[in-house]
Amino acid sequence: MIPDPMRKTVLIPIRIKDGEINFFYGGKLPKLKEGTIGDLVVPSFFVIDKRKLALLERVDTKVFLKKSTSLMVQINPLNEDAKEGGIEWLQIIENYTKRPFVEVVLKEDLEIELRGTKKGELENCPCSIPSLPKTQPESINHAYTLISQHYETHRRSHSGNVFDKVFFRNEKNLLKPLKNLRKKFEIEYEQELILLNNDWFHKKGPDSSTDNWAIVLQKAENMYFVLFVNQQSKIINQENFSKKSDAINWLITKNFIIYDFDEFPSEIKPPCPPYQKDNDEKVWLTIY
Repeated sequence: MIPDPMRKTVLIPIRIKDGEINFFYGGKLPKLKEGTIGDLVVPSFFVIDKRKLALLERVDTKVFLKKSTSLMVQINPLNEDAKEGGIEWLQIIENYTKRPFVEVVLKEDLEIELRGTKKGELENCPCSIPSLPKTQPESINHAYTLISQHYETHRRSHSGNVFDKVFFRNEKNLLKPLKNLRKKFEIEYEQELILLNNDWFHKKGPDSSTDNWAIVLQKAENMYFVLFVNQQSKIINQENFSKKSDAINWLITKNFIIYDFDEFPSEIKPPCPPYQKDNDEKVWLTIY
């Protein structure tokens, strides 16, 4: 197997001096490749910009999987454990050997808590294990533990990462680990943070519910569009331009006031993504 060079990371200690990032050990920061993306981890207390801090610490809860969804827990039983009923042998990847799974069914909607730039965490959710009807798991983690205790008696510990070990069926009816679905939610949530931190154009309506909002986004090279969104996150119109400056000047002639994230008055805030068309179709916008 060829090692993945992207998996190995290095911690670069830094110190803020005169408002700039400096290498902790002195001198300049190590030179990094153009386009490098990483994380700057600092204590929240030292973030002076409270609006940006609120954005980074923003917490939102979304429905991850609907009630009655059937999930499959991957197990690794020894021969004597594999004789137990309730095990299904399923294929994850075409042409690969089938693997043992045990079913779990959600009794309520399963929600995920998205926490700014941190990994999403699953909320508690009562579920059932058809092959273990006497159990009453209170969460996916609890269900995984109960299944492991029953079907993997050889293990000393019965905990595990459910995002790796629990699978859902995607729109093509293929088994995929929950980490794939979590990644999708995290990408969409990251999109929300990018949009909310963008420059917004605002024009006051008769009341707060009729405020007019617009944002300029790049669709491709030399292709920009102005998206008009109401306070209820519904897309009401769109205008296209070849230059960003033309889009901005056009909005100014329409009496829109530009705000960046730090300038929003406390009484107004832009509509939260995802935005919806008239037919309630959710729209996720690519930021270039």
